[in-house]
Amino acid sequence: MRRELTTKKIAIPLRDPFIEHLLKTNVLTKIQVFEAFKIQSEINKKIGEVAVEEGLMHDADVEKILKVQSKIKKHFGKLAMQMRLISEKQLEFLLEQQQRHYVTLLEVLIHEKMISYDECSKHLLYYKTQNPHYHISLKEDEEQKQFKHSQLEDSIVGDIGAFNLVPILQIVAMYGNSGVLKIYDTQKNIVGKVHLHNGNVATCTHDGLEGKKAFFSILKLSKGRFEFVQQKVEASSSEGQIEYLLMEFAKEVDEER
Repeated sequence: MRRELTTKKIAIPLRDPFIEHLLKTNVLTKIQVFEAFKIQSEINKKIGEVAVEEGLMHDADVEKILKVQSKIKKHFGKLAMQMRLISEKQLEFLLEQQQRHYVTLLEVLIHEKMISYDECSKHLLYYKTQNPHYHISLKEDEEQKQFKHSQLEDSIVGDIGAFNLVPILQIVAMYGNSGVLKIYDTQKNIVGKVHLHNGNVATCTHDGLEGKKAFFSILKLSKGRFEFVQQKVEASSSEGQIEYLLMEFAKEVDEER
């Protein structure tokens, strides 16, 4: 049964269980989702609009279908077929065109800065540990794409308090990069190192800890600096895949709450 989020006059159908999860955990508010839904409704084109753009219908045809649709609750495309205005193949084509430019509710929430890309990635990572069959991919804005394809080609340095390490590690995992992630304290002393080999954590040390414990300890840091340098890393051992370790970390953090 489809759940609905109601405001004074408009009911919002929630088809995405991940967004429901963000609401339940108070990451998002109902007002934010409501506003994003309104924006999404304005952005995404209706089948009729796509049909007119593609020259398969005239405005008068769309009006005719909408008039019938107001009396019979039926999908616009199916009505158009029944009224012999388009064929089944043409409807398939229109649906493909509509989907190609479709903007999801989550993408609107990120674009409108109601939730950051990094924060969304973090919660999505945890959600997937609890719901392994759930699949969604976050579309990145131009800034994120630039970061992936340029900055990470060489090296990147940043403040841990201002920059989330998780997206960097996700990128390393995605592209199977190798290199060394160095962690510095506020006095610029090296206190940790993560050796990454083809997207896996080869070795990790931090503040007297080793292995997975050291990796989790680094992810919990809120201050200091980091430097990631791409280079060849020999892997005589492995602590595991980055994505798997990040999921374990997200689960551990949740259990500690």
